[in-house]
Amino acid sequence: MLQTKVKASSVSNLTDARYFAAWDVDWLGFCLDENAPDYVSPPTLRAFREWVDGPAIVGEFGLQSLEEILELATDLELDAIQLGPFADHSIRAGLREWFVIQEVVVSADTSWSDLESQLEEMAGEAGLFLLNLDSNRISLDDLKQGRPFSDIALKELCDRFPILLGMNWRVTEVPSILETLSPEGIYVRGGEEEKVGFKSFDELDDLFELLEVLV
Repeated sequence: MLQTKVKASSVSNLTDARYFAAWDVDWLGFCLDENAPDYVSPPTLRAFREWVDGPAIVGEFGLQSLEEILELATDLELDAIQLGPFADHSIRAGLREWFVIQEVVVSADTSWSDLESQLEEMAGEAGLFLLNLDSNRISLDDLKQGRPFSDIALKELCDRFPILLGMNWRVTEVPSILETLSPEGIYVRGGEEEKVGFKSFDELDDLFELLEVLV
């Protein structure tokens, strides 16, 4: 088992899906936005589900309408719905019967007070926040230097809200990040296969071995 909750995001091939499931991650996320490069079609997702067991299946959505999200979520029997950073209140309000993961992207210009207000506003509408510092390459070193805010400020948010954290970290930093920031968990990303059925998992192996708890 792993010492923290883990979501595997943007899983787009069976090799990734089976790998993450073997490590007992909590969630497997599949992109259902047709305009995204890592899009997984509904028939493909159904086929993947026949090969993996254990993790909750998350549909990752972009700018789709509430009706489209509900139709896909019901048809695919999703366990959770992840909304993109531009999803508005009306979308979340229409998903009250679903477990919602709300992605929030942090940029170099994001202020702590604005982020706090954003999380407070959505707190009753999302079961988890996926706090994405990775897209803008924000690292632990940046936070320690107060860019865009301090690691101490981030810990306060992790103490108050259920946050899955992702940033531009080195694998060896992750255990100390978990200890000092205490997020609900972390997220990692899938990637393209080098060829069908084959890819290197060296870096992910290193991460999961650090997170593994021997019982």
